[in-house]
Amino acid sequence: MKQKLQFLTTVVATLLFGAIANAQCPAGQGELTVDVTTDTWGYEAYWEVTPTGDACGTNTINFFGNAAVVGCGGEAGQVAAVGDDANEYASGVTTTENLGCFALGTCMDIHMVDDWGDDGTVLDVMVNGIVLYTFNASGTYNFCVTAQPALDLRVDAASIGTPYTMVPMAQVVPMSFDATIFNFGTSSVTNANVAATVNDGATDVATANGTAVATLVTATASTGALTPGYTAVSATTHTITFVSSMTEVDENTSNDTMMVSIAYNDSVLARDNNIITGALGIGAGSGQNAVLGMQYASPVGDMLTSITAVHNAPTPGDTTMFSIWDMAAGAPNASIASTMEYIFTAADSINAPLVLTMALPAPLAVTAGMEFVAMVHEYSANVSIATDNTSNYVLTTNWVNWTGNPNGPGFSNGEAFAFGFNYLIRPNFASGASIGENALNTATVYPNPTKGAVKVSLSEAVNNATVTVYSVAGNVVSSAVVSGTQFEISLEGLTSGLYIMELSNGSEKGVYRIVKD
Repeated sequence: MKQKLQFLTTVVATLLFGAIANAQCPAGQGELTVDVTTDTWGYEAYWEVTPTGDACGTNTINFFGNAAVVGCGGEAGQVAAVGDDANEYASGVTTTENLGCFALGTCMDIHMVDDWGDDGTVLDVMVNGIVLYTFNASGTYNFCVTAQPALDLRVDAASIGTPYTMVPMAQVVPMSFDATIFNFGTSSVTNANVAATVNDGATDVATANGTAVATLVTATASTGALTPGYTAVSATTHTITFVSSMTEVDENTSNDTMMVSIAYNDSVLARDNNIITGALGIGAGSGQNAVLGMQYASPVGDMLTSITAVHNAPTPGDTTMFSIWDMAAGAPNASIASTMEYIFTAADSINAPLVLTMALPAPLAVTAGMEFVAMVHEYSANVSIATDNTSNYVLTTNWVNWTGNPNGPGFSNGEAFAFGFNYLIRPNFASGASIGENALNTATVYPNPTKGAVKVSLSEAVNNATVTVYSVAGNVVSSAVVSGTQFEISLEGLTSGLYIMELSNGSEKGVYRIVKD
C-alpha cells in the first residue's frame, strides 16, 4: 500500500475521441456536462454554477439537486428524509447534467454543498466529454471551458512508497517512488519522462529520474519506478515534487507538476493529510459497540503508548474511549488495549475541533509488520470524528461497526457505506519521542479516585508546564505551573464528582479523568 495522489480522472481513449466527434456545439464553443456521482445519501447534495467571483445564489447560471431544503445554506438543516425536492439526486447513482454550450475560455464557479458535511458527492466536469476537473468536497471551485491541446503531457499519479503522511523517525525506511505520466494531448510526444526531487524543508536532498518513453501516443499512460537512494535523517516535512517532461513544448503546463509530502516526527503515525473537510459519526442510539477506526502497521517493532483523535463539535456529557484492535482474516479481531473513558466537557465543545490524546494504561509492544486498528468508541450519543479530503485514502483501511450494522455482525469498511475517508485517528509511539509528544499523555496519575490530592509522575521532566483542572461543565476549578517529573495537584475544597485534568506543554496536551471521593 502506498500514499498515492492521482490527477483528476484518467481519460479512457474511447471516451476521448468519441466525445470529440459527438460534441454538438458551434466552432469556438465547448459542450459543458457534469457527471454527478452520489453516495448513500444523494438527497443531501446541492450544487450550482455562477459567474466567477459571485457567491452561491448570486447570478446563478444553473442549479441542481435538493434546492428546496439544502440550497446554498446547507450543512445546517441536515435533511433527515428524502422527498424534499423533486430534483434531488437518488442515492448511489451517477447522473449526467448538460449545461449547454459555452465559448472556449469562459470561466465560472461551481458551488458544492453537502447538508451533513460528509462530502460523498463527486462532480466530474467535462468539456466535449473529456473530464477536465473533479470536485469531491463542499466548497467553491473555479473552472474554465477549454479545448483539448495537441501537446499535453501530465503527471497522472505519484506514489512515495508509504500510505502514511506522518511517520516516526524510528520507523523511517528508504524512499522509493513510482509515477504515472499520461499523454492528454491529441498528438504523440517523444522522450516522455518524469523526475522527482526531495526537499527536507530547507534544501533539496535527493533526486530521481524515470526511464524515458521514446514515443508516447495520445491517450496512453506510462508508469515507472524512481529510486532516489535516500533515507530521511531529519524530523521535518519532506516534500517530493514530480515533474513531467518531453522533447516538444507542452501547451498546458498546469498539470506538469504533482507534489506529495510526508512529515517525519518523533512519535505520530498518520494516514490523514491533516486537512479537515468533514466529520463522521455512526449516530445516536447505535449501541454500546459502535466504533470507527483506522488501520495501521509499523515496519519495525515499537511501543505504542497513546491514541489521538480529532473530534468535531463534541457534545458535553457524551462519552468516548479509544482502543487498539488486532487483525485476523483481514478484519479487526479483538481489543488488545484500551484507554479510560472520557466525558466531553463544555470547554471541549467551545474549543472544537478537539484534539484529544489519551494514554494506554501501559505501552503496547507492536511487532514489525503487525497490522492493527486504532478505534474510537461511540456510545448512545453521536461522537463525530473529523475526516480529511480523501486525496490519499487507501481502500479497506477504515473500519466501522455498530449494533444493527446492515452488513451483519462484524466490521465493515467505510466505503461499503460510501465513506471513503481517512479519519483523523492516529497512534503514537514511544521510540525517540520528545517530552512534547509523549510524556504528557503517558503520565501516571494516582490515587484515582482521591479524597484530596493526586500525584502526577512523568517519564521525562517538563519545564513550566500548565496543569488545569476543569469541572464537567467546563469551568476551571484549579490551575498551576509545574516543572520536573513529579508533582501534586490538590482537589481540597472541591465537591465530590468527576473532574478533567489537562497537562499542557505548549501545543501538546495530555488529558486525564479524576474522580474526587
